[in-house]
Amino acid sequence: MLNKEELINGALEYIRDVLNIKNIEHTKIIKDYYNQDWRRLRGYSGYPIKGDSDKNYIVIKSDNTHYSRDYFRLRHDFIKSVCAGLSKMFEIINRSQVYDNEKIEMIDLVKRLSIPVYIDGFCSHRIRPLTNTLNGTKVDYGRLIREVLRWSNLKIEGKQIHTGFIITDSLDLLDKSLNFQEKLTITFSEPQTIYDFSKIKSYLEIADGSNSFLVLEPKKDDIKCVGLIVSDTSIFPYPSFESTKGIIAPVFIIDKLGVKVGVGKQLILEFINGSPKVRNYGSLFNCLKTNLNERKENNRLRMNSNITESNAKNLVKLLIKISSYGKGSSVIFGFEKEKHKSTVENVKWITPIELPLRWGSTENDTKMHLLGNMSRTDGAVIVDRDYNIIGFGAVLKATNRPGNLPGGSRHKSMGSYTDNKKELLGIVISEDGPISIVVKNKLLFKL
Repeated sequence: MLNKEELINGALEYIRDVLNIKNIEHTKIIKDYYNQDWRRLRGYSGYPIKGDSDKNYIVIKSDNTHYSRDYFRLRHDFIKSVCAGLSKMFEIINRSQVYDNEKIEMIDLVKRLSIPVYIDGFCSHRIRPLTNTLNGTKVDYGRLIREVLRWSNLKIEGKQIHTGFIITDSLDLLDKSLNFQEKLTITFSEPQTIYDFSKIKSYLEIADGSNSFLVLEPKKDDIKCVGLIVSDTSIFPYPSFESTKGIIAPVFIIDKLGVKVGVGKQLILEFINGSPKVRNYGSLFNCLKTNLNERKENNRLRMNSNITESNAKNLVKLLIKISSYGKGSSVIFGFEKEKHKSTVENVKWITPIELPLRWGSTENDTKMHLLGNMSRTDGAVIVDRDYNIIGFGAVLKATNRPGNLPGGSRHKSMGSYTDNKKELLGIVISEDGPISIVVKNKLLFKL
C-alpha cells in the first residue's frame, strides 16, 4: 500500500522547490500540531491536511526576516493550496486502495491540483469590483495554465510567442476602468476560443504583454478572446512584487523566460522553464536598498544620495523587466569614471542618461527600451554614483583573486572584479532568470 508519509514528503519537496527553501530542517511533518511543545516550533506555521486520519500537519519555518507582508501572503496561500491538493489525494486513498507504484502519479496530481487552487483562491479573495470580474463565472485555471504553458513552448513563424491577456466578465467595463489618455479598444466581431491554437494564434501575435493585451471572457466551459486593448504606455508596467491599488483582474504574460501570472499589477506566480516559482522579491528589494545606501570609509555613501523606498522598488521592477529578455547581463553601481576607468575595457561610453526608475511616462518608457537594448549586448552596463547610465558593453578586468561565486562566467567575472572594490555593487542577471547581488567577491543575495 502507498505510504502516506512518502506522499506528504513529496509535497514538501515540491514546496521547497517552488518557494526556494534551502534548509530542509525548515520544513517538517508533525502529528498533533496543537499538542506540541511550542518552544520547539517558535517561528513555524502549521498547515493541516484535511482527510488525513493521522492528523499530520505540514510545518514551515519563516526563515527570512526580510519577508514582506505581500510575499508572506503569497507563500501562505501557496502552502495552503498544496495541502488542499493533498487532501484531495487522501480522499481518493480513503475510498480505494492505492499501491506504491502509483506514488509518483499521486505526487504529480498534488502538484497539478495545487496551482489552479492557488490562482483561483488568490483571484477570488483579491478581485475588487472592477467589472464584477469573474463573480459569476468559474474559470478552470488548471486547463488554462496547461494551455498557456503549451503556448510558451510554441513558435509562430519561427518566433517565440510573447503576449499577454486579461480575464474579465466585460470588455466595456474594463475599458472604462483603464484610465489612459491614449488608449484604443478593439472588439472582435467573432470571438474565438483560446483552446484552438489554429484560431487563436493570429490574436496572440498582436498583443505584446506590455502596451497591448488581449481581453478574454469566460463562457461556461470555454474562454473566448473578445478584444484587444492598446495604450501609448504600459498598461501593467510589469507585474509588481507587492499588492497595488488600481485594476485587479487575472493577468497572464508570456515572455522568453516563461509565464507570469498576476492579479492586477501584483505578480503571484511564475513558470520558469515550465516549473512554478513563487519568488521573494521583497528580500531583493531590502538587499538592494540596504547596500546601495551603505556607508563606506569616511562615512561616505556608496552612491551620492540615498535611494528612496519607491525608487528601490522600481529598481527591482527594472531588473525583473531586464531578466524577462532571456539574455544574461551585468550591471555595476557606484562607478566613478576617473577612479575606475582603467579597470574596464571595450566600454561604449555615452552621455549620462538617468536610470529609468519612474514608470508610466513616455520618456521613461523610452529609457527603459534603451536600457533593455544595452543589457542585451555582451559586457556590463555601468551606472555612476548619481544613478546615471554612462556606458555599456564593458569587459571587467579580473583581479589577482578569482571569483569564488557559484554560477557561470558572468558570476566569476563579477566576483573577481569586485574583490578589491568594496565601493561598487554588482548585479548579475542569468539567462534563465536568477538575479544575484555581489559585493567584494561575495554573493549577498540570489533570487
